Amino acid sequence: MAESEAETPSTPGEFESKYFEFHGVRLPPFCRGKMEEIANFPVRPSDVWIVTYPKSGTDLSPPHQEPPALPLSAL
Repeated sequence: MAESEAETPSTPGEFESKYFEFHGVRLPPFCRGKMEEIANFPVRPSDVWIVTYPKSGTDLSPPHQEPPALPLSAL
């Protein structure tokens, strides 16, 4: 299990106690102690940024199950 998954709160109470705010943005625990360095990262006019959506979903969902097979006569 990745560090970020191990530290991800599973209840609302844990969410409030582990997450923190940085400049008005609520962030997960694995960002703690890194935000000042990121905020002061030098950016050049020639830099190219590739931005995507974050991972969605959770690993708390039940495992994927295959649907039951249909008999060939049903096709």
